[in-house]
Amino acid sequence: NTVADYLNSFAKYDWLWKSDKDAAYEKFSKTDPSLDQYELQLRHFGTVEKEVERVSSIHIIGALSLNTMHLKKHLGLECDRWKIKYCDNLHSRAKTELEKITE
Repeated sequence: NTVADYLNSFAKYDWLWKSDKDAAYEKFSKTDPSLDQYELQLRHFGTVEKEVERVSSIHIIGALSLNTMHLKKHLGLECDRWKIKYCDNLHSRAKTELEKITE
């Protein structure tokens, strides 16, 4: 088990910082998502965040001790940013729909 192999195990999370949150949300919103679809998407981000939290903060490879605490923290923050993006837009959509009803 090499350092590069271990670090590559985090590559599955690269979409958290590489993908454009605005573009991803725009694509999602064009499908006219239901509340259930929003919930599924938000749960997905929560699942990824929990998966990252479960990764050990210290990984030993031979004589090396790799501390991934900061990496895990930043991946968690990126998950939060994704959740906030979807929640803010869901809130705006709900507000607009409520305003239509009350007019």
